[in-house]
Amino acid sequence: MNMPNEKKEIRKGPKTVGTVILATVIVVGLIAGSVWGIDAIKYVSTDDAAIDGRQVKLSSKILGRIGSISTNEGDKVNENDVLVTLDETDLKAQEKQASAALASARRNLALTKINRDKTKNDSDRVAKLYANAATTRESYDHAVNAIDAAEAQLSLAQAQVDTAAAQLGVIAAQIMNATVRTPISGTVNKITLREGDLAQPGQTILDVNNLDDIWVTANLEETKIGKIKIGVFALGVNPYGLINKLTFGDTEYRDPVTTAAEMTYKLKKEEKCSMVVCLSHMGYKADGEGIADYELAKQSKNIDVILGGHSHTLLSKPVSVYNSDNVQVFITQNAYAGVRMSRIDCFFSATGDLVFVDAYTNKVFKNQV
Repeated sequence: MNMPNEKKEIRKGPKTVGTVILATVIVVGLIAGSVWGIDAIKYVSTDDAAIDGRQVKLSSKILGRIGSISTNEGDKVNENDVLVTLDETDLKAQEKQASAALASARRNLALTKINRDKTKNDSDRVAKLYANAATTRESYDHAVNAIDAAEAQLSLAQAQVDTAAAQLGVIAAQIMNATVRTPISGTVNKITLREGDLAQPGQTILDVNNLDDIWVTANLEETKIGKIKIGVFALGVNPYGLINKLTFGDTEYRDPVTTAAEMTYKLKKEEKCSMVVCLSHMGYKADGEGIADYELAKQSKNIDVILGGHSHTLLSKPVSVYNSDNVQVFITQNAYAGVRMSRIDCFFSATGDLVFVDAYTNKVFKNQV
């Protein structure tokens, strides 16, 4: 029996749970939308991208049958390791034949020199006799012709020696090319040919990949790369006492550190450049209390790379110096006359910030510097 003042109990559980679920969904949706919106503003995307790296396809320079492959797929190899050797049996036989031909040509040259010298002595005696009217004109002409023939035979014998030596050199080069070395350190990816196979010149035998040096190559639309801006400014050496005053006229020389600070602040902070490059003609290191590239880099704040000149300093690779904010600055200078060329690969984040610099120097002319 119900009491008159008793209130009826109302169940609100399902409605409350539904409200909580709806609120949770809305919050999650707002968070996801915010993340998506931030990504859309900060980052760019592309479907045209691939992982790249340093890869070498090793091949033979000559036609030959593969004698041995001293590695397997997945093996680690070091730069200059011998990975493939071609069968040298035929080449060694050709080398012996060429060596014998060269020795024979040299013996023939020595004999021809002896004959030439004997003919010359005989010709000289006949010439003296003819000068004293002790022999006939015919004998004299015969002696002159004989020495001319002997000189021609000597030249021919020398040419035979040169030809034999060149042939031996060609075979020696082929024997050297029968050994295939890897120019990089890395991992053997795929072996295409096997021992006993006939390798054609330029035909890939195996691949070597450097997995420690890989990157992503992404092709972006031009409208999406506007975030990357490169700032460039230049500094020169103090012309006073170094250059004729008539050459630079009223040009005012300013302190390079102060000038660099002003220019880099404008480029980095105001123009929002992702990277700032200094083209310098101040030299690599200063004498005494002067300022050159090295000192400038240490005192700078916003310079990323210094491409230097003036002192003709040869740097085997770009030098890394920490600036006043303890940030790396790369300096490169390559002697003179283009004997070396530096390459600096710069990597930027999706927001256009410089995140990584990889630098190295290549020799251009093998016989110089």
